[in-house]
Amino acid sequence: LGIRNLRPGDSLILTGPVGLHGATIAALRYGLKSEGLVSDCASLWPLVESILPFGALRSIRDCTRGGLATVLCEWAEASGLGIEVEEKAIPLTAPVSSVCDLLGFDPFTLACEGCLLVAAGNEEKDCILETIRETPWGSRAALIGRVTDKHPGWVSLATRSGGSRVLDMPAGEILPRIC
Repeated sequence: LGIRNLRPGDSLILTGPVGLHGATIAALRYGLKSEGLVSDCASLWPLVESILPFGALRSIRDCTRGGLATVLCEWAEASGLGIEVEEKAIPLTAPVSSVCDLLGFDPFTLACEGCLLVAAGNEEKDCILETIRETPWGSRAALIGRVTDKHPGWVSLATRSGGSRVLDMPAGEILPRIC
């Protein structure tokens, strides 16, 4: 498994909502109360173990430091392929969205301590997605995009409003680590 295994047409599966850990830490640090906001800190091994038998599995990566955006950008840059994701397909909770709106954070760059990005060949993507959803930490898993040979090295985000933008690596100082 690894970045070099990515192929055009591969599907991208996110195992859960983005930014839960980072938003929780930010809310605590800045004294914000956000009902229902809880870190997603979890052991990911049971989820990983459940999908390892699939032959179409290409790559797996946690979205911890730098969040989903960092993983997507690293995959695009290292593989020399493009990545296209749909903003409306990416799981995002209302509490994370609220904290990000208040503090000016991008939820795609916040730490996810219990979330993985999985790349899989299309022949088994549905089975892999269902297997992930059967695990305790994968119930909100979603198909969020695909690998493409268009725009090599770049990540394109199809926005909720119908446009598209480049999804970049986090710039500047992201929320400082506490662990």
